[in-house]
Amino acid sequence: MNAFFLAVLFMALLIIGVPVAFSLGLSSLIYMIFMTDISIAVLVQRASSSFDSMTIIAIPLYVLVAELMNLAGITDRIFQFARNLIGWLRGGLAYVNIVASIIFAGMSGSGLADIMGLGRVEIKAMKDAGYDLDFSAAVTGSSSIIGPIIPPSITMILYGMLAEQSVGKLFIAGFLPGLIMGFALMVLVFLIARKRNYPRDPFEGIRALLKSFLQALLPLLTPFIILGGIVGGIFTPTEAAAIAAAYAFLLGFLIYKEVRLRDLPELLGKVAEKTAAILLIFGMASIFSYLVTLEQIPEMLSNFLVTFTDSPVVILIIINIFLLMLGCFLDPGPVIIITVPILIPLVVLYQIDLIHFGVIVVLNVMVGVLTPPMGLQLFALTDITKLPFDRIVRAIIPFYIPLLVVLLLCTLLPAAVMWLPNLLMSGR
Repeated sequence: MNAFFLAVLFMALLIIGVPVAFSLGLSSLIYMIFMTDISIAVLVQRASSSFDSMTIIAIPLYVLVAELMNLAGITDRIFQFARNLIGWLRGGLAYVNIVASIIFAGMSGSGLADIMGLGRVEIKAMKDAGYDLDFSAAVTGSSSIIGPIIPPSITMILYGMLAEQSVGKLFIAGFLPGLIMGFALMVLVFLIARKRNYPRDPFEGIRALLKSFLQALLPLLTPFIILGGIVGGIFTPTEAAAIAAAYAFLLGFLIYKEVRLRDLPELLGKVAEKTAAILLIFGMASIFSYLVTLEQIPEMLSNFLVTFTDSPVVILIIINIFLLMLGCFLDPGPVIIITVPILIPLVVLYQIDLIHFGVIVVLNVMVGVLTPPMGLQLFALTDITKLPFDRIVRAIIPFYIPLLVVLLLCTLLPAAVMWLPNLLMSGR
């Protein structure tokens, strides 16, 4: 009953419009005052101790990388290279949209950074070329969620911290599912482009392709530096984030000369603001998770489901449905921070690999950001395109099919997730 009171209080605060972090903190505070004899000092201790991790330093660093990449005009170079590479196909700019997102995913670790930076370039180009604005928004939104799946990924860092798993393995494990998701989206684009007879770019020749490749070469090296260093054991994921940030700054400041010293205060202010929002939610959710654990909710959930089924596959499908429903109302960070401590004991009980499970969780929450009524990417697309919210949702509906198919594939076939980390990091 106490646990029910805590959950209802949290949901009630969300419904009346209280921000997620404050809903978590206030519900935990009220619960501690009226339902327990725990000292309020525990609230502060739990929140502060949740930040006591070297891994968490990677979060502001990857946010900084994304901001630097956008400011340095790297998104334009990536888009032009992708356009010369594949834009000559029927509906070519839609393919370019997806390929550019896959490339940018290896640098930013953020789906929102993809939409707000690369997405603006992609949507404008598609609109100018005669594509429907609804379709352009749908392709941009669905491809942007590849960002936190292909490494690096801020969302996977959060999961790795909570589940006490190797962030490096999680990064490697997300690579193949991200590529499969990109391919699945391209299959849908192929069908739609042929049906609607979308235009294609003329092929500008090998020389133009080579020129755009050379202009994008240095940014394209970023994911190889990050993953190569992690797989080779040269540096940790946190150190990789610092190196990626330094590399992005050197590109923008010395090579492309788009980043100026006077830009840094505003840029660092944006990074601080975004990081503070993530960490505030993280701190408040750690208190909420502590109370949930105190009420033995994970144990009760495990005991209930054990009597229901002994199949790990059935449990994963139930968890998928639960996370997808939760993703309709909450952003990825809060969903992961709230649910992972509850679900980990259950996953361990069913002997499900925690790296495999981590990728499934990230896939679920990223589909959630495209899901009404609270999908963050949907609101970003509304801001860029000025289209009504309902039109964007209708346009994205067909794209749920390949996304959910890939989610189901990764759920039923662990090898699709685990083959690469087992191959490259089997000894770690």
